[in-house]
This record gives sequence, C-alpha cells and structure tokens, in this order.
Amino acid sequence: MNLHVILRRFTSLFIVSAILGFVSVCSAQTSKASAVNVRLVTDESAAVLAILAKRKTKQPITEEDWQRVFQSEGYTRLKKRETSMKRSFEDADFKTFVLSDKLAEQQQALEQTLERWKQADVSGAARLALAYLPKQARISAKIYPVIKPGLIVLSSK
Repeated sequence: MNLHVILRRFTSLFIVSAILGFVSVCSAQTSKASAVNVRLVTDESAAVLAILAKRKTKQPITEEDWQRVFQSEGYTRLKKRETSMKRSFEDADFKTFVLSDKLAEQQQALEQTLERWKQADVSGAARLALAYLPKQARISAKIYPVIKPGLIVLSSK
C-alpha cells in the first residue's frame, strides 16, 4: 500500500483533533533535537479499539472500559473542541456510536491505521519543518488520532 493510500485512509478514518495541539515558536533552543517535542497521544483511540475488541468477542463492556475512554486526554480534547464549536457531544451519544455496527465493521482498518501512526516518526516531521523556521525556533506539539462520530470511511479495495 503506498503512502498516499495510507494517508487518505488515516484522513478518512481518524479525525486528528488539534493535529498539533499547540505549536510554539520561541527562542533559547540551540539544537534541532532539543528544539522538537512532539508526542502522539493515542489513549482515546486505544480505549475505543479495546471496546470494539470486547464487543467482537462478546465480552461484557464495563463501566471501567467507558471511563477509560471518557477520561482519556484525546476524548477530553475532542469533547472540548466539539462543544467550543457549539456542537452537541454527549457521552451517551458517543457510546451509541462506539457500539454501532458501522464502526465495528471498520475495527481492523482502524487498528491497522493506528499501528502505522504509532510507527511514524512524528518528531522527524517536525525536525524537517524547522528548516523553514528561524534558527532558534522550537516546536512543541501533541497529535491526537481520535475515533469520533462522522467518520468518512474509504473502501480498502
């Protein structure tokens, strides 16, 4: 599978909430390695995938499973983002979405995409961006691959 297809799949399957949680350009950094602090935060997507895995094997989904989702940094950021745009985003509606047959059909593709993102050199991409910034620039960011309602799913065929 080529990079273009992988990126399109990611874009369609995952909505990156605040793809760069924040990017700051500031002084007092001398080396490229220390000028980059980029972190991939996968707690929300991992928690949702764990629920999908339990559903698939007909294991009971506990309140602890749901709390893992709702207390995750990714979910908290996603909910804050959606409500700041005056969109309804309720935990009960999210549960319905996670337990939907449509999302269950995408479980394997979502797992594969998340694994590819975990292997990506996100700090390397930020280091490349430093070439276009002032010499003393610093990039600090968090990337949140989240599973959320409204996913547009491409066929893997």
